[in-house]
Amino acid sequence: MSSTSHAVFISYASQDAEAAGRICEALRAAGIEVWFDQSELRGGDAWDRSIRQQIRECQLFVPVVSAHSDARKEGYFRREWKLAVDRTHDMSERVTFLLPVVIDDTSDVRADVPDRFREVQWTRLPNGETPAAFVERARRLLSPDVSAARAATTPAPPGAMTMQKLGTSIRPGRSKSVWLAASAVIAVALAYLAANTFWISKRSVTPQQVSKSLAVLPFINASGNKEQDYLGDGIATEVGALLGKLPGVRVVGLRSSSHFQARTDDLRTIGEKLGVSYVIDGSIQRSADQIHVTAQLIETRSGVQRWSDIYDRRLNDVIRVQDEIASNVARILQVSAGDEFKSDMAVRNAAAYDLYLRGLHGLDSETQANCEEAVAHFQGALQIDPEFAEASAALAMAYWIMGDQAWLPPREAFENARQAAQNAIKLEPKLGSAHAALSEIHLLYDWDWAAAEREANLAISLGARAEGLKARARVAATFAKWDLATQLLHSALATDPLDPMLHMNLGYVVALRSGRYAEAAAETKRTLELSPDYGSALYYHGVALLLQNHLDDALATMQQAKVDDAQYEGLAIVFFAMGKKAESDAAAERAIAEDGQSWPYGIATILAFRHETDKAMYWLERAYAQRDPSMYTIKGEPLFRSVENDSRYKAMLRKMNLPE
Repeated sequence: MSSTSHAVFISYASQDAEAAGRICEALRAAGIEVWFDQSELRGGDAWDRSIRQQIRECQLFVPVVSAHSDARKEGYFRREWKLAVDRTHDMSERVTFLLPVVIDDTSDVRADVPDRFREVQWTRLPNGETPAAFVERARRLLSPDVSAARAATTPAPPGAMTMQKLGTSIRPGRSKSVWLAASAVIAVALAYLAANTFWISKRSVTPQQVSKSLAVLPFINASGNKEQDYLGDGIATEVGALLGKLPGVRVVGLRSSSHFQARTDDLRTIGEKLGVSYVIDGSIQRSADQIHVTAQLIETRSGVQRWSDIYDRRLNDVIRVQDEIASNVARILQVSAGDEFKSDMAVRNAAAYDLYLRGLHGLDSETQANCEEAVAHFQGALQIDPEFAEASAALAMAYWIMGDQAWLPPREAFENARQAAQNAIKLEPKLGSAHAALSEIHLLYDWDWAAAEREANLAISLGARAEGLKARARVAATFAKWDLATQLLHSALATDPLDPMLHMNLGYVVALRSGRYAEAAAETKRTLELSPDYGSALYYHGVALLLQNHLDDALATMQQAKVDDAQYEGLAIVFFAMGKKAESDAAAERAIAEDGQSWPYGIATILAFRHETDKAMYWLERAYAQRDPSMYTIKGEPLFRSVENDSRYKAMLRKMNLPE
């Protein structure tokens, strides 16, 4: 192989030679030069020098990951992997060089590979069977006419790049901590997108890597009836989801754009804060089954209106209106939309669709009553239209949130959620939001990490990208893969920079549990800046301050928290750290009275921090028996430091299939 050739180097364990050979044959059949050594045991200095030269000169390095490579703790392929990683240190971040492939069901979170491999997209080629799409991607990455960065971030065919949000369990409290993210279930449930890949690294699509960027502001409710606000959110979400399918277009998520729902900032300021060049603004008014929709595309820097239109339609045609708005914007931006650029949802019954939208809007609230009302709306929609897959997926979401917030016993909540998610998948197997819900169930209730990761990957590939990214980040953090979890969350933040839930995940799920307390305090503070009422952020901000020994600030923070957002748990540990044993005892008793039935995990953290090991393990066993959803954060929990060497704690990790 010459130094000027654009070649692929395939590296594999000897047991995987047959599968690696299939990959090689598929690439060579397409005219791609492949370095594929079939004599791993030959050895010798000359052979070693040749291998090193090939790795220095190849344009793509394809490591084959499998159970066989995991099982082999030594092997020449591991030297090849190290050489390839070393070469990347001198490369631009925009260059795609590593292209890992997995030929079996090996988990990319737990695989025994260099960390650098986890910073890039993994492709699954079962038994080495290589589809044309992978060959075409390799060809584009090797082409001198297409930059590696563009090829990596614009896989063919183009997939959805929008990252709307899904509620994430990080909470001690039972209020707004989950609902600020649950608003983004609208994005998942309104439409699943036909994305065919996911990109999780620092090479994810960023504002600097796309030619066009825009935000869709929530459409103003022009009816004067506040009860119809849900319609404007629904249209904005679907239009944004559709535009997110376009190559080279970055669409800011609704969680970020909704910060400007009141329109108090001028468009230039909105554009600067969101990092976008265009804003879609509009309004909707409903009268009976008729809707009146206005929409306009405005260039933020100049304030020039690039396009506008008015639509008077029946409610049944709302999906078509959204398709037309998105298509017109794509035309103005001079981006090819393609024949399949339309919503995947079909509105068969206006009444069912109306109930569905009302239910989604209810999930953007902060009370148990509103969640219960949302469940009733989704169930009503399904009674009218039993084949309404999106409503079933949203019902699954509502139920797992109720379980996470302890508003229903875990078994009742999560089993209902499972039934609804499975029903949605039966109705529509490619519905990403349903797979995202299953991922949450496997993570929070089943503690089936492999299944949670598998469903998260499916959610990503089917369009529920942000939901899958966050679920994968939490699975990675469950195994203390902090760097990978951080990269996954930053990928989501590239599209939704003002989402408080993403900052909260960075603060607690990753930074606090990995010992980066100052970073945790900064992220939880950012969460509070974005959403001052975000209850659990106060508790975790207080914990981050406590662990930095800022005791007075920690106490003041815990005193601001609501009772149902772990105020007493927080006071108990801060008072103990301050040497105020009596006050700590009183707060601990109140915490047990308030949360002993619903959050035994939280009680265990108090007692562990107070070095009451036997009591801490008793409550941890209760949390395990009750399947407390917080148990997925047990590994790395900073308040459990005093019990980490206890044999019972290690046994608990083994029971949960977590490494000690």
